[in-house]
Order: sequence, then C-alpha cells, then structure tokens
Amino acid sequence: TATVSVLNWLNRRHPMRNATLLLALAAPAAAAGAAACAAGAVAYGAEYEAYKARGGCRAGDAVLREKRSFFCTDAAWWKVWCMEEVCQPCVPGSGVHEPTGRRFRDLAAEEERKANALQENLHTGDDVDGEDFDGSLLQGDVWANLQNMLAVKSVESFLAGAFSTTKLAFAWVNVASSNVLFPFTNFVDGFRPGDKEADKWKKPVAGETVGVVSFASRFAHLKNDFSKDYPFFHRYYTGGRVPSWEDNEQHERGVSLLDRGIAAARAVGFEPITALYSMADRFAFDNEGIIKATWEGFAFLNARDVAMASNGVHGVKVVESYATKDTLGVLATDSVFSAHLHYDAGIDRYVLDLADLEKYAPLEGYMRIGGRAEFALRPDLNRLETMKLVFFNETYEVVDFADHATEAAYQNNQLVGWRKAEKAIIASLLALTNLVMHVKDLHLELAAAFQAVSVDAFAHAVDHPLSRLLRPFIHRSIQATNDNFKLLFDYNAAEFSLAPLPTGEQLKLIATFIEEKPLALEDLDMARYAADRNMPVEATGPDGFWRWHKRTAAVEALYEEMVECYLARNFDSEADLLADADVQAWWASMYTHLPALNRTDSAWASKDLTRQGLVNVLKVMTTWLSWVHEDVGHSAAAFVYNPVYTPMAVPADGKGIPFRMVSFNVAAYRGFVFLNRAKLLDAPPADWHSAPAGDKKCYMDFQAALTRLGETDEDFAQCGADGFYSCVDNVETAVSS
Repeated sequence: TATVSVLNWLNRRHPMRNATLLLALAAPAAAAGAAACAAGAVAYGAEYEAYKARGGCRAGDAVLREKRSFFCTDAAWWKVWCMEEVCQPCVPGSGVHEPTGRRFRDLAAEEERKANALQENLHTGDDVDGEDFDGSLLQGDVWANLQNMLAVKSVESFLAGAFSTTKLAFAWVNVASSNVLFPFTNFVDGFRPGDKEADKWKKPVAGETVGVVSFASRFAHLKNDFSKDYPFFHRYYTGGRVPSWEDNEQHERGVSLLDRGIAAARAVGFEPITALYSMADRFAFDNEGIIKATWEGFAFLNARDVAMASNGVHGVKVVESYATKDTLGVLATDSVFSAHLHYDAGIDRYVLDLADLEKYAPLEGYMRIGGRAEFALRPDLNRLETMKLVFFNETYEVVDFADHATEAAYQNNQLVGWRKAEKAIIASLLALTNLVMHVKDLHLELAAAFQAVSVDAFAHAVDHPLSRLLRPFIHRSIQATNDNFKLLFDYNAAEFSLAPLPTGEQLKLIATFIEEKPLALEDLDMARYAADRNMPVEATGPDGFWRWHKRTAAVEALYEEMVECYLARNFDSEADLLADADVQAWWASMYTHLPALNRTDSAWASKDLTRQGLVNVLKVMTTWLSWVHEDVGHSAAAFVYNPVYTPMAVPADGKGIPFRMVSFNVAAYRGFVFLNRAKLLDAPPADWHSAPAGDKKCYMDFQAALTRLGETDEDFAQCGADGFYSCVDNVETAVSS
C-alpha cells in the first residue's frame, strides 16, 4: 500500500519514465521486505526453526490447495511473506514430504521469459501516471498483457520488466498484497490447515471481562480520530478489547502491517485512499477480463471456488441465468436488496425509494446515489419487472429494454439512458445495504454491544444457561467490529468499498439515519417488518415472490423454537427465570447499552423482563446477527465480484468500469469481509450445553431443521454458485467478520 501510494504521489509531482521510478523504489521496497522478514524471524524464530528442522510438513498435515501454492500448518504465513519457496504439498498420514513443488529460485528462468514477453506486449506509449484516459484498457489485447504480468511472481522480475504503465502494477500489488494479508485475517483458531473442529471454540475464561465502552472512547487514541465529530459514537457501545479465548494475535499482526503502510504514506503527505481516485484507466464491460485481472495469481482460492467464506465469482452467471436485461427486477425479487421494498397500494406497485440518499455529495467523477424504481409483479414468472426508473432529473416511465441507442452504447462500454439510471440505482442499493443494514444496524447498533454486555454480565458465571445459549451468536463480534471501523473510517477504506461517497459523507449519512429513522429492535421482527412495508399476501404468502422475507421468517421461527426449548429445559417456570439475578442484570445492561432495544418498550419487549420479551429479543438478535448478516456480508460476493451487472459505483460519464476501484474492492472484500469463521451447522462444543438439562437437543433440532430447509425448500436452494445468498451450511453464527 505504501509503495503504490508513494509511486502515485511521486508520479504526480516528478513525472519520470516508469523504469527509473521503479528502480528508485526498488531499494527501499527490498529493505522494507527484509525488515518485515527479520521481524517475523524474531517473533516466530522458535516455530520457524522447528519447521525447518523437520524438513517441511509433518505427517498428517492438511493440504490447503491442490494447485499453485501449498500452505502447511503454522509456518504458512512465513513462506508467503518472505517468498522463501513455493510450498510443497503434504502427504497426509504417510510421514513422507513429497518434493512435488519447485524451489522459488528454480523459477528464475521462466519468470525472466515472462517479463521479457510482457515488455514486448505492453503499450509503451502510455503515460506513466495514466492521467490522460485514452481507452487503452478497453482494448481486447490488454487481457493477454495482464495475464503475463500477473504470472510474474518474483519482485525481481516485476521490477526488471520496467512496466510502462502503473495500472498493471496496481493490479499486481493488489493480488500480491492479498496473498500476504489473507493468512493473517483468515487463519484464526480452528481455520488453519490441520486445526481440529474443536479449535474454533474456546470456553470463556471465568472472571474475565472485556469492558463495555463507547465507540468514541474506543477510538479516541487514534491520531485520525474519526469519531470525534459525530456524537452518535458516544451513544453506541463495543468491547474495550477482544476476549482472550478468541485468538487475536495473528489478526492484530495483519492490521499492524496495514498500520505501517498507512503511516508511511501519510508521513510523506499522501493519503493512501486517493490512489484510487484516478479514473483514467477503465475496464471494458468484459466479465472474464475483470476476473482475470483481479484474481490471477491469488494463492488461496480460484475465482469460482465456493470455499473459505467466499461464494465465488458466480453473480455474473446467476444474473445471466434469468435471460433478461431487467437486472434490477431480478435483484428486487431474489436478492437482499428486496429488503428495501415497500408496497404502494395507491399505484399498485412495489417501490424502492432511495431519495434519502440524494443529499450526499459523491466522490469526484462518480454519479450521485439515490433514485426511485417501481415494479409490477409478473405472475407468470412470480418475479418483479421494472416499470419505472427515476434518477434525479431523468425519468423512464415505461422502461424500453429493447431501446436500440441504449443497447448500442452498452456494446461500446458506455452507459446511457435507462441502463445508466438502472446501474446508478443498483449502486445506490449497495450503498444503502452496506451503510445502513450492515455497518449501522448490525455492527454499530447490535453486534459488538451484544457481545460486550453478555461477556461481562456472565463473567462470574460462565456456565450460566443464558451464557451458554448466547455463546455462538456473540462470537468474534468485537474483533470484527472494532477492526472494521478502523479500516473503514480511519484508513478511509469505506470510500468505494461501502459507497461512492467520501468518508465524511458516509458518516453524515449514518448520523442522519440514526436521528431521522431511529432503529427499534421490535421493527426487525419479520411479522412487523412486512407490515411496516405494507406488503400484501402476494408477496408474503406461501407462494409469494418476496423470497428474502420468506427465508428470513422461516429461520426466525427456527430460532424462536430453539430459544423456547432452551429456556424450558433450564428454567422451571417464568417465575424461576425472572428470579434469576444474573438474567435481570444482563437484561438491564442490554437496555442500557443497545439504543435499539431501549427504544422498544411495549408488549413485544419492555424494560421489565418477561419470558416472551426475552424470547422475542433473542429470536430477532440471533436471526439478524447470523442469518441477515450473512445476506449483507458474505453473500455480497455476488455483487462485488460482478461490476458489469451490479456496480458499486458508476462513473458520471458512464464510460467503462474504473480499474482501480474494482481492483481495490475485490481485494478488500476477499481479504477483510469474506473471512472464514464458525458456521451454524458446525458441530457444537460441549460447553454450550448441559447434560442434566438436556438442552443440547434444542440446538441439534435447530441444525436439523435448518439442514432440511437447505435440502428441500426451493427458496433456500438458490444459493452459493446458483443464487444471491450463501447456502445454509456456510452461514456464520454471528457478526464475526
């Protein structure tokens, strides 16, 4: 990050040919790499020496990949970072370390050949900084160049190529950085190669608290304290630290690498996120080309793998399977975007009204967010069809999907007419989903405070029934939330990855929604959710089209059954429950530290604890923190990896897809959002349950029922590689990423 940032900063101030500039950066870059390796040697010296002494992998070590790079157990991060060798596969159980890989040094001749071939193929006439957009990235032969460039793995060959444009360097660095950072963020306990299932869960330490603190106090130490200008950070809560039973060391080291890169760039007066601002280089509307440029060379997954919390690059295929140009109608029916629908009986249409977003200034060069779309139900397809689009001063009363001029421009990588309005509204839906449903509702309002309150309330009684019940649904939420907020709002990664708005505008948007549309927890109950949106039976009934709601309501019902079962097996009566001082103290702390719950004081739930109130709160919290978080989190792969059909931002001129934005978003989501964490269908550890109470059956029955939904219900079958949602066996237990 620092190298690319400095490269761009120098380029704008001291234009040079790329060869000279890259050579000038080679020495400090090599020194930084050597320093990082030396620091790693100190930190992991004993572990690494043991790894070398045993000659590589131990018998029985798991093989993470069958291609490209093999990463064996605990020393994986070292080999990624220092590029010591192409890791070799283990032969599980044989006691033999098969030398099927090749030493890194043996690749030199091949890499030199690739670098020379690349130099011959590159557009040598491009300006170093690429500021004058000439459409070169819209030419077909760029993909061959990118493939050659991305195949070059060594730093030496990369520099020797003397690239004549920084855009290819930017793509390469994104992939290379992903390879370095991925093990730090993904390989927590239970998810490293060779870890056991039981390693995912550690029992809470008796007497240990994390401290329930405001977000403002949690981030006050940052030099760039993003919370100081927004009073709402004083009214929402998180944990003061990550509990010791949730390993954080590896994750923290990964974040510290970013800290150093950001600090280095800022030290020379350069804000790293501005490296993405240039729109001179753009992709064509070329799905396969974009996949190659953003995935080729990534060591842990292939683009279409559904594994390790990635749903793969399948959004393109899913959209095209509907055989319609009406992408927005498809998304309004079959994706999480349908959560924003309401029914207007006066015009007999379903509406997505995004006018609340229109007041916020976009990043320079991008379209504003906002707009409105109206849909009619197609009974023959049980799907919505787009009837009207309104985007600021442009209105399309009856969308003509066959409009010749619009289609001709699209074939020439240009958005005009209804297509431009549609793509801008899709980008706006992504912004609303990211900023309000995901960041505000789930991370800011609910998840982190839920874990902090629950850990501290039961620190003296870790075997309490309610502590055991809550354990899977509060897992790693403090870690995920605190680090995410730092990345998003301190590093300014929110720009592009959440919405095409400057960080300050995004925080203003969140503040406005808090003040003007305050969240009450009872409004997230699926029955109320549908009623508040005036949704008729044709949407919510057994054969209704509103599949997001049907899926979520079905899972909410399963959670309600599980909670009822658990309470029945651990408390003899409601009086027994209400007499429990620990439950009462936890309930009071929940009302104090979760404003969304504090705004709920009705028959549904009130400050005076009732059994039904507890059931209502827990069924909604568990549904949203696991199931809905998956819809707005990992399921976003269908959109993030699909910028042709579902762009996260649209250039104001409608031309192509900004290269740097897409490269960054793919790398950011792949490495920091789609993190492999515990799943609902994982085997539960023993400390969640009490044998005398027999409450393990409650969770096992929940898992069995959820499995049946995934196997027999068509609304749940359209998932993973075949839909816009994660499949049931990949849904996390909590807001843990």
